[in-house]
Amino acid sequence: GELILLWPVAKVWWDCEEASPYSTIPPVVNRIWAAVAECVWCVQGIYTRRSWWEGVTGNTKSFSSLPLWDAAYGEEPSLLLPVPYGGWTEREMHQYAENVDKDGVRVDLNVYRRNRNHFDSKATRLDMEFRKEA
Repeated sequence: GELILLWPVAKVWWDCEEASPYSTIPPVVNRIWAAVAECVWCVQGIYTRRSWWEGVTGNTKSFSSLPLWDAAYGEEPSLLLPVPYGGWTEREMHQYAENVDKDGVRVDLNVYRRNRNHFDSKATRLDMEFRKEA
C-alpha cells in the first residue's frame, strides 16, 4: 500500500486468476478481503474470469459491489455480462482477446466504460496495452 501512495493511481484492480496456494474456498475469499481492506482509501475493482471465480471462490457474491474487469475471450466486445456470476450483472471492462500482435508488441484487447455513472452497452472500443511480451 505504501508504494501506491507515491503514484497517482485512479483505481486498483485485484488480479484474481492464478492458482491459489490455499486449498479451500474460505481462505481464498479471506485473502481477497484482506487485500480490499488494505486499500480502502482507493477505488478498487476485481479482474477475473468466470471459471476461476466460480471454482476458486465458490462463486461468492461478497465482492459484487466492486467493479468487474472480466476476462472472457472469444466473445464480442461488450460490457453486458451474458451470464451473471459472482453477483455481477455487468462489466466495467471486458478483456476480449489476449496476446494480439500490434506492431510487434503482444497486447490484450479490452473495452471499458469511461464513466461509471453512465452505462453504455456500446462502450468505446480501445486497444489497451496491459501486458507486453518479448
